[in-house]
Amino acid sequence: MTPKERVHGLFTGKMPDKTPIYFSGISSRVASAILGRAAYVGGGIQQYREVKALWEGPAVHAEFLARSAKDALDLAEIFDCDLVRAGYWRMNRKPDAKIDDLTYMFTENTREVIMRFDPEQELFAVISGHTDLAYEDLNDYVSRVEREAEEYQMLPNEYEYLLAADARFAGTRALYGHGIGISLPYDIVWLEAVLTRPELVERLLEAQLHIALKRLEGYTAFPGELKLMFGGGDIASQQGTFVSPDIYRKMFVNRYRKITAKAHSLGMFHLFASDGNIWSVADDLFEKIAVDGYYEIDLLAGMELAALRQKYPELVLLGGIASKTMHIGTKDDIRREAESALAAAKQYGRIVVGVSNQVVCNTPPENFIGLMDYLRDQR
Repeated sequence: MTPKERVHGLFTGKMPDKTPIYFSGISSRVASAILGRAAYVGGGIQQYREVKALWEGPAVHAEFLARSAKDALDLAEIFDCDLVRAGYWRMNRKPDAKIDDLTYMFTENTREVIMRFDPEQELFAVISGHTDLAYEDLNDYVSRVEREAEEYQMLPNEYEYLLAADARFAGTRALYGHGIGISLPYDIVWLEAVLTRPELVERLLEAQLHIALKRLEGYTAFPGELKLMFGGGDIASQQGTFVSPDIYRKMFVNRYRKITAKAHSLGMFHLFASDGNIWSVADDLFEKIAVDGYYEIDLLAGMELAALRQKYPELVLLGGIASKTMHIGTKDDIRREAESALAAAKQYGRIVVGVSNQVVCNTPPENFIGLMDYLRDQR
């Protein structure tokens, strides 16, 4: 079987010839130690690099895009990943001013927003000019998102990085589209609005749904085979969901079903992601087939592969090894999680084994290399 056949076959219940493997994401620092050069992957660091490149001109930006594509695919090839992360975080927005080599300014309406890169943590964050969304501004915010949803059209350049990956691997490895998620913004005022202005929240989620459905249609123009669509949105901490299960069922689950129905009509599968303990809404998401797959599975919040697989036998699972264990765990800790994940995959099927979330920047590179070598040898 090809790597793509292993992954795609899981969604129709086929047992693979060997367990498919992947990793959800990796910091630049860890990847640089592996590649022996500054690796153009990661989170905030990639946003900073793109902003810097845009400031320095089109040729530098083109080099940024080329290096980013190459490094992501080199890592997937080194570790023989069946499912490939072909692209990392972007911030395709030219700044209005450069303050110093780590700090840039953007104009938003009449407000100056300043962002600075923290090399130690690989974060690119607002340090001045950001104001939390006020309760009285929610209606304007929703109206703006609704307008954007009506005007949105997916452009082919949004999946150029996937075209490069498909060409690099001659169509043999599984790739995925993204951007079909539905979630509340991170401003805490939205949690208040769930109770006091539910109609506004419903309008916001409906606009997000409109964009998600348009993106699914847009991906049909991809000339290769692109079946997996990644969506979801963080809904929980390790203690449980951010909103009550009843509210989550009312506002979110039926919209996930609409995305899944559209994906199926186009020959695609819809995968859901969230950190945290989501057992309280798991039946609604997984037993009633609101989604086809589940990734970013938070083992340390009690979301164990074997338990999920036994309860939801048709659900495809991605992950099984915790980022925190990779970061601060011992080699024995990492081996135990890897053995458990592989055992579940071999016994039950429908599992892609790997690190469920980002391999963070201070993770010892030898931890990640040791894990991936073990998975590759034992799968």
